[in-house]
Amino acid sequence: MMMQVQNMIVINQKIDLIWKVLAQDFAHVHRWASPVKHSYALSDAQAPFEGRVCQFTQKENGLAAIEKITHMAPQAFEISFSVEPVNAPIVFPLKNNSVAIKLTDLGKQKTQVDWCCDINLKPAAKLFSPLLRMGMKASFNALLKELKDYSEQQVENVQVEQALLIK
Repeated sequence: MMMQVQNMIVINQKIDLIWKVLAQDFAHVHRWASPVKHSYALSDAQAPFEGRVCQFTQKENGLAAIEKITHMAPQAFEISFSVEPVNAPIVFPLKNNSVAIKLTDLGKQKTQVDWCCDINLKPAAKLFSPLLRMGMKASFNALLKELKDYSEQQVENVQVEQALLIK
């Protein structure tokens, strides 16, 4: 069974910086997404590259995900990737999912982030799909809020660095 979850947030930041955080620094999602304890690139190539591995626990064989870039259009500010769980417990409800992210420049240093996730549920999870949808929506909203906080903080960091250079 497929389930789609859509989320949107407006970030007070230039589109280029949001693109850098989401796409160019794709391998380093752990810098802003608290559920990800560690992340690293699947290859040594610069973005666009194959993808990343996200580790969700400190355990050696803990829950992780392999996320492979399936589409990247820098001029359109679009990126999509597939997500395959690794070392998931048998009761884990997701088989896999795909994520599509689109950035829209709203002007005045504001960027809209549209996040669409197509989730492939295991058969047993179908019974709980309404609850899973609510939970996934809340999880992705929290993730986007972390992206917003991190991205908006980047402006403050640059301003502080510039102020220190001027003195």
